[in-house]
Amino acid sequence: MKQTTSLLLTTLLLTAFAIQAQTIEEFEVKPGGTLEVDLETGGSIEIRGWDRNLVRVEAEPHGRGAAPEVKIRPTDNGVKLTIEEGDRHEWSKRGHHDHRGYRVEVQVPRRFDLEIETMGGGITIIDVEGRIEGETMGGELDLSNLKGRLDLTTMGGNIRLVDSEVDGKVATMGGKVLLENVVGDVDGSSMGGNVIYKNVQRSDGSSTGKVVHITTMGGEIELDEAPHGAKLHTMGGDIELRSAAEFVEAETMGGDVVLHEVDGWVNATTMGGDVEVSIIGDPQASGKDIELVSMSGDIHLVVPRNFSMTVDVELAYTKRRTGVYSIQSDFELETRQDTDWRYDHGSARRVIYGTGSFAGGKNKVTIRTVNGNVHLKQR
Repeated sequence: MKQTTSLLLTTLLLTAFAIQAQTIEEFEVKPGGTLEVDLETGGSIEIRGWDRNLVRVEAEPHGRGAAPEVKIRPTDNGVKLTIEEGDRHEWSKRGHHDHRGYRVEVQVPRRFDLEIETMGGGITIIDVEGRIEGETMGGELDLSNLKGRLDLTTMGGNIRLVDSEVDGKVATMGGKVLLENVVGDVDGSSMGGNVIYKNVQRSDGSSTGKVVHITTMGGEIELDEAPHGAKLHTMGGDIELRSAAEFVEAETMGGDVVLHEVDGWVNATTMGGDVEVSIIGDPQASGKDIELVSMSGDIHLVVPRNFSMTVDVELAYTKRRTGVYSIQSDFELETRQDTDWRYDHGSARRVIYGTGSFAGGKNKVTIRTVNGNVHLKQR
């Protein structure tokens, strides 16, 4: 009998704990209001839009230690959710720092503004239209089917923004950024990961009319289109651009630069890789100056037939690489090379020079490389 009673009490206590552990609240609201979220404990949050004038919040703790206090209350313009971290001093006196985060799921009217702060956890937002702002100290941003304006940052996670019509920016300090099937003026940046744009354009189907700026401190850059120019910079990865007009500035400290089709001027530099550029458009147009530099790699340049240009090539090679490198050109360049070794750049080197003017010489083509071949071709 005692054993049965004990089991019954244990079951009741566990059931009561489970009921207390999960918090569920609902509030009637008007579309266009604001959801404010402040997760002092950290934790993941998922927010979904739905066709009801109701905000529904489910919060469930995870991790060890006493569950922090959950506060959910209506405001003059919506709902505010706060999960407080509690008294760290009391934890310290007990000799440990056990910590509970929360997993939060929220449903809001499809047209609703969001203001989100979490000390560490992923943010997922789906099917919401409005002003969406927020920051997490360490988690992924997974964003889809959004409309409105974005200003979202994560200190250490990937960003995925897909199938959306938005303006604004998304940024991460240490992850990959993917923008795919996005309409609007959106800047995506990363301090330590790849940045990829796929099918990003304006709402009428044209380009955004803005220069594409992409910067990452330690990853690759991959971009489909830049109809109004691109400025691309990475400290440690490849750069690949499929199509651009007006101009491209591309610089990497440790990778290849590949620009498939550019109808405009180009300035491309790498400290440790190859450069490949293909110029398209009117061969007699001016404003298409090209400067390609590699400190240790091959350079490939393809231009249209009868491209109007003045060419200036310098290919340097060091003592141990004598006779290995050359300028290979479809155009009859005047070539010469140093007879004496030069020591003005550290290691001893000689330079092969190639010059020439073609089809009126309107555009200046400058190519510089060290210990790499130069290929100048016409299509």
